[in-house]
Amino acid sequence: MLDVVTADRVVGQMITEHPLIGYVPTIYFLGTRFENLRVAGNPVELDLDHEVIGPKPADDAPYTKEQGFLSRVSRQYDRIRQHKDLPAELSERYNRLSSTLGGSETVECSLVNQASGRYPGHTFGT
Repeated sequence: MLDVVTADRVVGQMITEHPLIGYVPTIYFLGTRFENLRVAGNPVELDLDHEVIGPKPADDAPYTKEQGFLSRVSRQYDRIRQHKDLPAELSERYNRLSSTLGGSETVECSLVNQASGRYPGHTFGT
């Protein structure tokens, strides 16, 4: 991003364990990390939630129907929507996402709980 956002290393790791019987895998993000992440030269610390998806749902149910997962995602959406400076278009987007949560085969969420540091700009939901 033209040297505004930099990192020495970005590791995005997703591990899936597929069962011998059934279809839904167990999913892990262990090992995902950002090393020396910076915005405009300023260090950024991220609090990552490697467990956002949670345990494999019972009875081969999809994650998109699992209440624990949906609850964690709903809390992310709430945190974002409650930000006092949230632009209207983002508020509309997260209200729309919230209204479809649990009724779709896709879910938009983040591994990032919080970003901290003295960098320019705004973060929402952290």
